[in-house]
Amino acid sequence: MFFNVILVLLMAASMSYIGIMQFPWKLRKKQSVSLIENGVVHYTFKENCDNIMKTRIIKPKNAKKHNWIYFFSNKNIPLNILLQSKIQERNVKVTLSNLTKEQVRMLKLRAYDNAIVHKGEFNILADNKVSIEDSDINMQSKLEYSVGFHLKHIFIYISLVTIFVSIVMLLCFTFK
Repeated sequence: MFFNVILVLLMAASMSYIGIMQFPWKLRKKQSVSLIENGVVHYTFKENCDNIMKTRIIKPKNAKKHNWIYFFSNKNIPLNILLQSKIQERNVKVTLSNLTKEQVRMLKLRAYDNAIVHKGEFNILADNKVSIEDSDINMQSKLEYSVGFHLKHIFIYISLVTIFVSIVMLLCFTFK
């Protein structure tokens, strides 16, 4: 009985860790100030740039499946984050600066990859500065990335293994 309780607690802790990493969190004050000072970067395709500049709206990729837009802080984007993300395929970098406090208040942080996320369409205001340039990810992605796993990924894999082992042990003790 004692082992069952321990296994259930391990499973709950592992599952909550995975959930915490995926769930978008409110930005801390320091992060908000940094975004106001430095702006954000959005990686996209050349085809989308004309529409973004004409409408001054960044739209989610597929509003039916998910309604999130992904940004990164313009201060510094760690290479390992860029190489782990699907943004390597994007060939244009849209930099937004001069963000208002209201715009930043609508942004959240996804702890898994430090992405800054916004739910729904992001309106670019007249005061916002917008610059569009070729993405620098393609050059960076040619660099050999030898670190292997990021620490967060290791925790996620350990959590998944713990869940699996807990379920197997729970079944073994239950049907013994």
